[in-house]
Amino acid sequence: VSDEWTELESDGNGSYEGVIESAPAGGFYELEVAAFDADGNQVANASIEHVGIGEVFITGGQSNSCNFGGSKTKAEYDTVSAFDPANNRWQHCEDSQPCTSGFHTGNGGGSPWPTLGDKLAEELDVPIGFVTTGYGGARIDELETTRYNPIKQAITLLQPYGYRAFLIHQGEADEGTDREVYKQNYMKLINKTRDDAGYDLVWIVAKVSYAWSNYNNTARMKSLTDAQKAICNNYDIFEGPTTDDLLGDYRHTDNLHLSLTGLIEHGTRWANVIIDKLFTKYPVSQADDVENGRVEFDDPDGYCGNASVSPKFIPDDGYYYVEGSIRAFGEEDKELPVNGDSFTMAAEEVKVFGSFEKLPDHILSLGDDIKKAEGADYSAYTDESVAALNTAIADAKTVYANPKATEEETKAAKDKIASATAALVKKQVPVVNPTPNNGGDVSGNVTNNTDTSSVIAKITGIKVKKSGKNAVVTWKKAANSKKYQVWCSLKKNFKKSVKKLTVKSTKATFKNLKKGKTYYFKVRGVNGSKKGAFSAVKKIKF
Repeated sequence: VSDEWTELESDGNGSYEGVIESAPAGGFYELEVAAFDADGNQVANASIEHVGIGEVFITGGQSNSCNFGGSKTKAEYDTVSAFDPANNRWQHCEDSQPCTSGFHTGNGGGSPWPTLGDKLAEELDVPIGFVTTGYGGARIDELETTRYNPIKQAITLLQPYGYRAFLIHQGEADEGTDREVYKQNYMKLINKTRDDAGYDLVWIVAKVSYAWSNYNNTARMKSLTDAQKAICNNYDIFEGPTTDDLLGDYRHTDNLHLSLTGLIEHGTRWANVIIDKLFTKYPVSQADDVENGRVEFDDPDGYCGNASVSPKFIPDDGYYYVEGSIRAFGEEDKELPVNGDSFTMAAEEVKVFGSFEKLPDHILSLGDDIKKAEGADYSAYTDESVAALNTAIADAKTVYANPKATEEETKAAKDKIASATAALVKKQVPVVNPTPNNGGDVSGNVTNNTDTSSVIAKITGIKVKKSGKNAVVTWKKAANSKKYQVWCSLKKNFKKSVKKLTVKSTKATFKNLKKGKTYYFKVRGVNGSKKGAFSAVKKIKF
């Protein structure tokens, strides 16, 4: 992936850690670790093979989530793995899954997870991992209490990075449980896992009710699957597949667990749901009742379920966006959770609303002064005095962008523009001194008094575009610049995680940027030891 070393930080107790931010999803990779002395000489090294960057899932529930299927299955892709908690290692995903599942003699030891892993590996082209936590015959309240320890161990295993989702197949053992109590117990389990994980772990809930005691009792079966549907919201708790209709040849000889054919179908159904909910983009657009502005989105194709979406709220001239007024609605006007000015995407079409209000008169007046100052022709004035005016304009724009700016602040910004305008210095015009030559003709001897200021102009016209995993930054040529410094950072203040490029042209490319991250860019001109002012900051999300 990279031939550059990433420095690891010591915790002071002999352990080191760090993040390789440029590593793309995929694998398997070989991870090499080396130690260097004070002179930069390598003194030791080691490597780890089969390092994958992909999707990892917890699986849980009762017997049909673990090793009770009629036949064992095995993943065909070598990038599909299962974690063995007894030996604290990853291994190839094949049944029986390495877990304490209540498996007993009489069942074949099969599960749906090798089939699911193959389907996802084929579709997503990344490594897939499973940590199985199910237990045969477990009720939902037992998974939250007496059978919770394997789940807690699985959550701890992948901290702080976490899992894509928890896949649960459970219901048959709760056919006699009051449905309201069942829903409450389900949410207690979900919330407990989220508390332990430290983030809102995504859940996909299978719709399952078939058991011997429910056989042919369609009303009782429906009430249980209705309860499972009721806890789903389609943005961080999704409806999973059903197995209630997998009868006949799909069932093992005990008519409760699944045969080889049933296991393959079960795994395929899980794959279809996961791809549909978490890896399929759904449309998102501005709500019809938005006025005095518009809402734009970085990805015109939409977003996958559970994605965090940060729209751009762009006010019309003379208006401002009211921070925190964002509201997002799914189908049937279902309101989605927001965090600041972002929201969590549902696996369905979404409409987004934001409120725009008119700016106070004193801010509007400042805006008029800014437009007037920006629209004038300053070609007859020195670069230095124009640069001072541009600084005043930039400062005024900062004030204008704040709808809470006071009248004192806007007056100070207006005065600064007026003072800088009054202080503009005209360029000196070349003086022609006519003198006769030997033939009596007059020839022009030019005395060049033109200003020769070497002030480096501020960069303008900066643009950033995505090209695959790369960001291409372009800008306009700046006077007196011989080179350009281009900065890229994950922080808007450029105080951390900064990458820098120095180029002679007006274009720079930052490669292998990370999906899901927002990057900020700025450019300045350089001439020897002299450096110009930075451009405006531009951002782009991958």
